[in-house]
Amino acid sequence: MHVLFSYNFHAPDLADENFAALYEQRRRDASFAFAYEKDGAVYALRDHLGIVPLYYRHTPDGVRFAASLTDLVTAHDRLHPEGLVPYLKFGTARLVPLVEAIHIVPPGTVLRIDPVSQQRSTVYAYRLRPQPVARFASRAELVARFEEHFSQAIRRLVRHDPVGLYLSGGIDSALIGIYLRRAGVEVNAYTSAPWGKTSSETPHAEANARAIQVAHHVVDALETDAYPSLIDDLPGIYGTPHGTPTGLGVASLWQRSSLADEKQVFFGQNSDTIMGCMPAQYLAYFTQFLPGPLRRKAHPTLNRRTLIANYLSFARRFAGDTAPFYLPPFPDRTSAVQKLILAGMFMAHTPADGEVLSQPAIRRDILASDPYYDVDLVEFCLGIPFRHRVAFTRESRIGLAFEKHLLQQLALRYLPEHIVFRKKAFVVSFERDERSAAIARALPGTLLRLPLENTNERFAARILHRWAETTGIDLKST
Repeated sequence: MHVLFSYNFHAPDLADENFAALYEQRRRDASFAFAYEKDGAVYALRDHLGIVPLYYRHTPDGVRFAASLTDLVTAHDRLHPEGLVPYLKFGTARLVPLVEAIHIVPPGTVLRIDPVSQQRSTVYAYRLRPQPVARFASRAELVARFEEHFSQAIRRLVRHDPVGLYLSGGIDSALIGIYLRRAGVEVNAYTSAPWGKTSSETPHAEANARAIQVAHHVVDALETDAYPSLIDDLPGIYGTPHGTPTGLGVASLWQRSSLADEKQVFFGQNSDTIMGCMPAQYLAYFTQFLPGPLRRKAHPTLNRRTLIANYLSFARRFAGDTAPFYLPPFPDRTSAVQKLILAGMFMAHTPADGEVLSQPAIRRDILASDPYYDVDLVEFCLGIPFRHRVAFTRESRIGLAFEKHLLQQLALRYLPEHIVFRKKAFVVSFERDERSAAIARALPGTLLRLPLENTNERFAARILHRWAETTGIDLKST
């Protein structure tokens, strides 16, 4: 076995080339990528959820792999037209090839690639399997099971001491810090305050830091004046055209703190997605029962025929194909809620929302870790009964929502109610002041004759332009 690429992978785990055992038993952390050559063939594999990107291209010297798109691009490359719309809508280039000569290994998949013919075939593909959960299990029983899986996930992930932790003012990252400390690990916390020195995130994050008893806590106040330079620097920090405005806050944190000195960085993305709690998920679920006219009144773009198409329209105003090229096949007898969770993890939320936190670390070969990606925890959450998900709430435009009740109940053991039930989102706004509004007005309105519908798409286009400048790609040749 000749190793061609490795991120957070131990070659002995695959000495017997038993891919099923690798995915089903040996590695359940969903944060790795690996490629090797043996007997004239190349094998490439990526973790269950596709958290670590794995790009490749054919060259005269053989197949080259990288976790950063920039590392494989040449100035003679052309953008792939089919990759533009998914990139603009979802803010990431890891879903659909953005460059014609560069390919993507799908999540949870082992590919066999022939270096001569350049043909590829799937040797193994992992499919998530919801764990059976007793329909009448009590809330307390499910909280105990959730905690068991969460603690196991933390134990699996810890490789270094101390570790870094992206710490927000919410419960997802706070629980990671608390359970890291329970495991005896020292924690250095890093907080981005996206509204600057007046950000409401700061006091809540500081309260979380005290509850965790972190060793060090850095708060980076993102001010509007930093936006232009961060836009210019973002492609270099990410090693890819990451297209979400949230990236500005994260990029600032990497520039202005000692995050890059950590050997392992933890973060807490994906908990809302695996619980079905993202607003687009529960709105798509409940509006499916409305007549067509009422459904379109709830959201003007809801004229699609399928649940997932409506969901993607809610989430990203995406109206494109939802073939397996974007989304792995659903397991047998998948419920509507489970389909929404899977679509969130593989397409609508986790690819971009995970990339914004993990990719700067992956780019530097720093271990990026998130217990909410643990496959056993994910499969448990897929099986949570409906009655333990639903909630009546005034905060939903339809009065109904899905809530992460189990996580909240666990968090109440350690954190005050005002943090546990706080509704928050890490948003970098272009509406905070006149300076930010002027920056937003300067963002492009079209890209290669494609109209851009909102600020997020226009921001993604601006980052793509900057990335093209740094890599030498001529966008006009596409």
